[in-house]
Amino acid sequence: MKKYGIFTAFLMSIVLMCGCSPKKQETVLIPSNIMSIPAESDAQYVANAESSDTKIGGEQERKHEIVLSVNGEELSVSWENNSSVDALQELLQEGNIIVSMKPYGGFEQVGSLPQYIVSDDMSFTTFPGDIVLYSGNAIVLFYGTNSWSYTKLGHIEGLSVDELEALLNRDKVIAELSVTEQVNGT
Repeated sequence: MKKYGIFTAFLMSIVLMCGCSPKKQETVLIPSNIMSIPAESDAQYVANAESSDTKIGGEQERKHEIVLSVNGEELSVSWENNSSVDALQELLQEGNIIVSMKPYGGFEQVGSLPQYIVSDDMSFTTFPGDIVLYSGNAIVLFYGTNSWSYTKLGHIEGLSVDELEALLNRDKVIAELSVTEQVNGT
C-alpha cells in the first residue's frame, strides 16, 4: 500500500506542477520577415504587416510586383507565393521577358521562357485565367480547363471566361512579363 501512496503522490505533484506552470508561448517563424512572433497573434500580425511600413536596416522594404501584359493589355494578376514566382521575379530583374505564345488544345496559350526556373509540379485541374509553369520553362495561360501536372504561378483577375477566350483564343498571342518596383512605407 505504501508503494502506491508514494507513487500516487509523485504523479499528483507532476500533474500539479504542469497544470500550474505559466502557459508556454509558441513561436512561429515568418520566413519573409525572418522574425518570430507569438502564435496567437498570427492573424493580427499578417493584417498589420500588409498595411504597415517595414524597414530593413534603416531602409524601406522594396517589393517587386510582376506585371503581365497580353497583346499590349496589362492584366490584373494574383500571383502565387512560391519559389517559382520568386525565380521568375529574379529572372525579370535582368529585363522584361517577351513570350511568343501559340494555342494548344483549344483551351490554352503556351510559350517558352528564356531559361528554366525552379518548379514544383503537382497534378490539378486548371480553370480559365490560371497561369502555370509547365516543364520548368513554358508559361501557360488558360482560357479553358485542363488536368495535368503544373506549377501554379497565378490567376488573371477581373475578366470573364468570354473575355479571356476573346483575348487568348487566337493564332498568336504576345505576352510580356515585367516588374515594377514598389516601395513600402512613406
